[in-house]
Amino acid sequence: MRFALIFPPQWDPRQPPLTLPALGAALASLRQECKAWDLNLDLYDTLLRGFEPGSIQDHVLAKYLDSAILGNYAEYGKISALIQRHLDETYDPSGRHSLFWDSWTTPFSPNKSLDWRKAVEGQAAFPFLSLIRKMIDEIANWQPEVICISAVSDTQLLPALALAGHFRRKSAHAKIHLGGDAFAYRRSILNKVPWLFETVDGICIADGEPTLQGIVAGLPPQSIPNMVWSDGTSVRFPEKIATHVFPTDVLPNFALQPTERYLSPKIVIPIETARGCPWGRCAFCIHPLATFNDKIHYNPKPLDAVVAELRHHIGNGYRLFFFVDEAMPPERLEELSSRILQLGEKISWICYSRLDRNHSRRVFSLAREAGCRKIFFGLETGSERILKTFRKGVTTAHAKQVLVDASNSDLGIHLFLMCGFPGENSEDRKATLDFLESILSERNAFSFTYDLFPLWCELDTELFLQPSEFGAQGIKIREDHDLAYQFKLLGGTINDSRHSQYLDEIDSLAAKCCKTKEGLRELHLSQDSSHLLLIEARS
Repeated sequence: MRFALIFPPQWDPRQPPLTLPALGAALASLRQECKAWDLNLDLYDTLLRGFEPGSIQDHVLAKYLDSAILGNYAEYGKISALIQRHLDETYDPSGRHSLFWDSWTTPFSPNKSLDWRKAVEGQAAFPFLSLIRKMIDEIANWQPEVICISAVSDTQLLPALALAGHFRRKSAHAKIHLGGDAFAYRRSILNKVPWLFETVDGICIADGEPTLQGIVAGLPPQSIPNMVWSDGTSVRFPEKIATHVFPTDVLPNFALQPTERYLSPKIVIPIETARGCPWGRCAFCIHPLATFNDKIHYNPKPLDAVVAELRHHIGNGYRLFFFVDEAMPPERLEELSSRILQLGEKISWICYSRLDRNHSRRVFSLAREAGCRKIFFGLETGSERILKTFRKGVTTAHAKQVLVDASNSDLGIHLFLMCGFPGENSEDRKATLDFLESILSERNAFSFTYDLFPLWCELDTELFLQPSEFGAQGIKIREDHDLAYQFKLLGGTINDSRHSQYLDEIDSLAAKCCKTKEGLRELHLSQDSSHLLLIEARS
């Protein structure tokens, strides 16, 4: 069979996504013909690569793609902002749509079934459709038998639907499948769009590899793992949710989309080390629900496969890596670091982890020796009461010890913080500020960063199913947003002005404790891999 793998706009184009290499490798192992199109990257190429030689825009882009820029983090931030402004001004001169590195604005909403229909039927005039028409036509002219469109973010959902509608009109006989988190997070409400299945043949709501295996095997829709489909009368959900079994002899195929095309001075290769979360109990988190036959789902890739992939990329000249794992456990961090040291190669990398109590300075030092430069942690809050209520599984004392140990091992730290918990008060916020102050003196001032997000109640989480257990009075549901998966809480404390004020307080505290404004926190980096590039350049 002939498969077209498509990654639609809008997503950050500065580093390669995992979706196309992973699915492409799965199809190759099944001896299927496939081609991949990163239409998101094609869109940015169209907007940024066609400058008049010698023009200001041409000079700015050349400077951004020169690795020398990484040695001046402030200049890197300024150049990034200039490019963002150019994208905003040129993507849609009418001003109805705007494009940025990590987001976009549009008059249409991924939370409205009415706008889903407009996208599918071609009633929503998205600028990207005309800007990359040549690439879209190239796909149709290749005449694939199966078209797979993956939307990992809500920013890609409506473009994915628009592409599905376009290909249905152009390639009437092709099978069209949608997938990715943007659809998986809405899996329980896909029965609200039965008309969509006149255009698409199925929607994958969990791991994509088992779905591809079922399609290749010619299974009937009801037997294809992880696929939502329609029997012509009603939307049907899969009989089986299957977990991908990572092979040890199949490597993600990055050759499908040459990495040199991505818009970065240097490429950081993502290496998937696991899917799911080893904790999986946080009341507000939707990630463990990617499968709904097991609430706690953590599927680690065999380390032999991780090391084989790492060795392959090193052989191709890459030295910078992002180990993709929702929350790498301490034991796995130790084992991975040991295996990297055994390779005898100098590399640098970043990863995500939890503030688990069995982290240790010994393991952090081992990771640093193996090339780790920064770890991203979800702290959420410094309020002991809120941590316990929302089942984070950590205490502030353990969290502090983990962060101190990581810092003393010369690792950079990023903290994800949240606000707007039901019943959250000034004392809770003060507890967070006090916690930050207690650990900030331990931080590397340059590499320490953080984000502050408002709490959302997400579909099918414990917070959504039982809001009163967590201090909320209920859920604010907008009737016109019938396909939303994120909601505000009645009794929650999300407020734009309060959020802004709280962030200002955190910024002021960080500036005082770090005693300098020099640092990555001033850039508010949206691309995780940029942290590694700038830290590596400075060191």
